[in-house]
Amino acid sequence: MIKPADQLVILVNHNNFSLTILVKMMKRVLFSGGCVVAGIVLDRQHGEKINFAVLEVLRALSPCSSSIETPEDFIKTATKTSDRSKYAVLSTINSETKAISSRTIQPFPAEIDESTGGPVLYFNTNKFTRKVQDLSANPSVSLVYLREDRMSCVSYMGTCERVPYPESTRHWEDWLYMFYPMGPNELEGSPFTTWRIRPTSVTLLNYTGNISSSRQDARAPEIALNKQSNSWVIACTGKEGDGAA
Repeated sequence: MIKPADQLVILVNHNNFSLTILVKMMKRVLFSGGCVVAGIVLDRQHGEKINFAVLEVLRALSPCSSSIETPEDFIKTATKTSDRSKYAVLSTINSETKAISSRTIQPFPAEIDESTGGPVLYFNTNKFTRKVQDLSANPSVSLVYLREDRMSCVSYMGTCERVPYPESTRHWEDWLYMFYPMGPNELEGSPFTTWRIRPTSVTLLNYTGNISSSRQDARAPEIALNKQSNSWVIACTGKEGDGAA
């Protein structure tokens, strides 16, 4: 019996398609729940078999060893994914309209909190920006990273706090003088600020690494911080019947 992935390769070769181009097309469409074959867009129901075939091809072309069996494994895989993503989308609660406000930022590589073993994320911004107004009124945030080349997505949800001076200068780099001519010293009037995100939950999807959800509600694999024990636990495995609400 010919496997779905083999059928896809035969289809591609028969129609003289470039596999590289087709795979790029497939990656984009898979994220939106559809499928493209020979330039035809199919809905989720009819494209499901082809989607599985595409994933098999992608995993073969981009082998990735990922594990989320323990919170420690989960954190390692999640931070590795986010660290290799150049930008992220930071979402806050608008201090005026109470609606969700989102913008692209460039955080620093994730660090590990020694007390919980979980990730901590830092970014810099001007103290006069809208995001600072939002965070000052409501510290709840989400930070989402996307790696299209790996079909992976990491979401950090938690709270954000302003890092006091002079600790705030730890992430200062000289190229920032372009935006902050006065340097990082806020005591001298510089608008430079550093903010720290402390996640309380992390979700992860990595299709080429075979980390996905098979649940009817499509809830992604997730870990959460148990505040009583101050330790991370698996909140959802992404599998049906795992007990996650």
